[in-house]
Amino acid sequence: MNTTPMQSNMSDPLPAIVNPHLILPIPDGILPGKTEDIVLGIVCLVLAIAISASNLLLLTVLWRLRKRRLSTHLLVQSLAVLDLMVGVFVLPSMLTPLLTHRKVQFSETFCAVSGVLTSVTVTGSVLMVMSLALDRWIAVRYPVRYPRISSRPRVLLMVSFVWVEAILFSVIPLIPPLGGYRYKETMCTCLKVVGDDKSSVFSVTSYTLCAALPLCVVMVAGVAIVVVLRRRPKLSSQLHRSGGHLLL
Repeated sequence: MNTTPMQSNMSDPLPAIVNPHLILPIPDGILPGKTEDIVLGIVCLVLAIAISASNLLLLTVLWRLRKRRLSTHLLVQSLAVLDLMVGVFVLPSMLTPLLTHRKVQFSETFCAVSGVLTSVTVTGSVLMVMSLALDRWIAVRYPVRYPRISSRPRVLLMVSFVWVEAILFSVIPLIPPLGGYRYKETMCTCLKVVGDDKSSVFSVTSYTLCAALPLCVVMVAGVAIVVVLRRRPKLSSQLHRSGGHLLL
């Protein structure tokens, strides 16, 4: 397999966030062609616009309903902010590598910022979906006590916990022994570096607490909601007649 380094044209102007000297040899056949990269770039651009517009619309609606805001709306609003960050920061950062056929790498500073933002949005979204699943299970399982159990202060505490955990597990990799974030040309983004034993232990812990466990909770809560509604059909019809505010 030919592993000769790619030659970069130093006369071409590059953004300040890109270091033209960081060109790595990439084996032939590993990366897609220019046409595929252009298609992926267009897809990323369309997704970025769609995600940003839809979540801005959702945040606008929630803002107009602020006088009748339920505690659940705080969770939905926080999830919309996280998704908006994906459309505004994460997806656009992938356009430069795609449009240059992945011939450049980001500088360490920009890669650290991009990696932290990507990690915060992904981790926060998963944890926020878990919080919504638990909130919906409480609403179905304890409909009478739900307003008291899921009070506004408790929901605010839950939202704060999600943001703190997402930011904490995203910033910790920047500590020198853990390796930080590094640009991956095959993914067109900056990901956590997994090398020595310390970074491996942290990666396993982060994956368990921020991905595997929350997803398991979401699945269990979804099954529990279905079981409760099937056992209590009257409750389901009452929620439907009342406008379904406990299920939104």
